[in-house]
Amino acid sequence: MDRTIGMRGAMALVGALAGLSLYGLYEALEALPPLAALALAAFAGSFATALLGMWGPLPFRRAGAGALVIAVLSAGLLVLAGMRFTDLEGLFDSSHASLAFFVTVLIPLPFWIAGSVRDYPALFSAAWGIVMRYVGAWLFVGLVWGLIYLSDALLNIVGIDWVERVIDTDAAPWIITGLALGLAIAVANELSEVVSPFIVLRLLRVLLPVVLAVMVVFLIALPFRGAADVFGSLSVAGTLLWMCVAAATLVTAAVERRDDDSVHGAMAWAARALAAILPIPAALAVWSVWLRVSEYGWTPPRLFAAVGAGMALAYGAAYLLAVVRPGWRAHLRQGNIVLALLLIGVAAIWQTPLLDAQRISAESQLDRIVAGRGEADPSAMLDWGRAGDRAFASLDALAAQPGQEDLARRLRAAREVPRRATAADVAAVLPVRPESETALRDRFLAGMDQWQLDSLRSGCATACVMVIGPFWPDETAPQALIAYDPGHGQFAAFEGFALVDGKVQSRIASPVGTQERGAAEVVGAIIRDGLRFVPVAQNRLELPGGSVTIQR
Repeated sequence: MDRTIGMRGAMALVGALAGLSLYGLYEALEALPPLAALALAAFAGSFATALLGMWGPLPFRRAGAGALVIAVLSAGLLVLAGMRFTDLEGLFDSSHASLAFFVTVLIPLPFWIAGSVRDYPALFSAAWGIVMRYVGAWLFVGLVWGLIYLSDALLNIVGIDWVERVIDTDAAPWIITGLALGLAIAVANELSEVVSPFIVLRLLRVLLPVVLAVMVVFLIALPFRGAADVFGSLSVAGTLLWMCVAAATLVTAAVERRDDDSVHGAMAWAARALAAILPIPAALAVWSVWLRVSEYGWTPPRLFAAVGAGMALAYGAAYLLAVVRPGWRAHLRQGNIVLALLLIGVAAIWQTPLLDAQRISAESQLDRIVAGRGEADPSAMLDWGRAGDRAFASLDALAAQPGQEDLARRLRAAREVPRRATAADVAAVLPVRPESETALRDRFLAGMDQWQLDSLRSGCATACVMVIGPFWPDETAPQALIAYDPGHGQFAAFEGFALVDGKVQSRIASPVGTQERGAAEVVGAIIRDGLRFVPVAQNRLELPGGSVTIQR
């Protein structure tokens, strides 16, 4: 019992420390260069994930050593991918680096636990054990937070708000989540013989005939619809790929670790049939992607879809070769090992210069524009990192030549496409009152979310102003109100903010009597007539025909 309690406490402590470390790193990110921040965040996240996933089935030292190796390699690969971009938002918006990163973190875990690349029963048990532990642990984390909020609501009835004060602390959610996750994984490790993944595997088998029937109906109906009318869209390719993932998962669940645990009779024939027809939807996904690429050229999403379709085709080919041979279950299991290693390799290469999606796409679209093939969109290149910038610069040089007026017009239009707003973009168009508070305005803008910056830049195209003042005189934190045009010009929108401990908090702004006045009129009055705060239990800003306050 003491050993059990000690293990629970140790894993809960590791989880809490991981949460605290990630919080501290999150706080420090803005002060670090982008690639350094990316490297630290990727290392910390992957190390904690790998350690908690392997500790239990493995002793702490072996789990820690494996987590260290996996974290160093996966973080290094993600940094390689990040070097393609001048800002990290572009990395996660257009490169699918997040998915490749998680593949390099999670798929190697069963191999490290099993200590082998050939022992399929051990690999199978390790993989499904990780799935069950993490799914159960995150469900427990959700229950913990539900209980916390319920407890807070109950205590608030009798005027006790200490739970709310604790969870409002910036670091508390990180620590509580990590602690609950570590504790839940420890308990799941203790009950590994009771809470078995094989319950889930038996349930998955029930779905196998259903998926087989759907797949067969689809293939029978396809010729009557006409393949040319169906394919050529990435959404179609995505549907086919997810169906391939579902089919491969169900077949793997059906053959399980060894023949004694595998399905038999009619279910075995269903599993074999589903494995045999898997190459068909995979090939159709490849064809669908190719139709799109041949017509419009490469883009990062199309290249990612092509890689996914290629992996699906590899699974389909391996499964087909397995099921036509005697002892098909054993051949399929060995195929799964090879395919898992191939998946890790592909995810790793995706993040290296060997498969630079942005470079390949930029060169493809540049060639199409220069050759006059199709209506390529130059504005998309501006989201493709350094390679996209180089391709756009090449088009700029070409557009400066005689006879390239149409290309020059398209490039000007591409530059006018709204891009993600930055704090500097908004500061350039957002006047502040008093005028001396530009530094405080910039601090507010630096702490806002991306959607808030985008909204403000759009609103400032008509009229906007930031007012900094004592809306709540008894509060020491700086407070600000922004009035702007929400997009239709009929009335002004108001957003309140406070800068508490260096963090921007949104506050509800409550306008009174300004609903009938246009944004330009309200903003113009603030800029022209100056500020006049009037105490009304709290201060409100007087406007033409009304006023506005900030709630807290």
